[in-house]
Amino acid sequence: NLFDRLCCFLPSYECLKADSDVDGVLDKSIIQMFLNEKVNKVIYTTFKSATEVLSTLTIDYKSTFILVDEVHNATIDLIEFINQFANGLIMSATLPEEILEMVKINKIYRIPFSRGIKEGCIVDYTLWVPHLKKDAEGTSVDIDIPEEFSIYHELDEKNNFLVAKSFFNAVCMLKTGSRRCIVYLTSIADCDAYMKIVSYVFTKFHGCLVWTAKIDSNTSSIRRNAILTEFQNGINCTFYILVSVRILDEAVDIQKCDSVFITSVG
Repeated sequence: NLFDRLCCFLPSYECLKADSDVDGVLDKSIIQMFLNEKVNKVIYTTFKSATEVLSTLTIDYKSTFILVDEVHNATIDLIEFINQFANGLIMSATLPEEILEMVKINKIYRIPFSRGIKEGCIVDYTLWVPHLKKDAEGTSVDIDIPEEFSIYHELDEKNNFLVAKSFFNAVCMLKTGSRRCIVYLTSIADCDAYMKIVSYVFTKFHGCLVWTAKIDSNTSSIRRNAILTEFQNGINCTFYILVSVRILDEAVDIQKCDSVFITSVG
């Protein structure tokens, strides 16, 4: 996404995408030739390709600038790679102390969310939190599951929670007028189960047409683009719900998405 969006703003730079995705390059000889060219250049890459491919090549670390987004996800290998550069910028909204201590940082810039929203750098948002009810003893959360969904209650506690989350998803979208929501779950198996349950909640319980789809690590680039196009432009259903684990959490531009549901806060 960054490759597609930024290249037009850098007309005097040659650009290369070092990645296994469509139109990307991972051939070390080709990348090294690109690095050796006496021109202004930018390489777009992922954390994995940076550590497994770029770190093994000859790079002029003194004159090369590195920019790392979402550095809170960095591994030790990636941090070692970052620290070799004389100049760079790392960015994160949630930088843990452990990462801060390992990365060589000369200056820190902090921008509060309030300032980012006020200046139009960040989209304003409203946070909806479930209202939890405790049982008579006050020791655990009591979740009311309608009788129509008793089959899920009988399966196991995990499916029971997915039912509760599906109802919360539906209520929030109905109350706020949201129409296109990305739902983050903890596993691919949960994604598969959630699509079935949330479809039942919307269609059978609320009488609303809903479209669901899943994007995970096994989804091809072509299929992913088709799903995102339908998610943003579909008109046959009232609600559009796209489930994922961690595929759509950074460097994506999905303008029609008007709500996000984080089902588990780690």
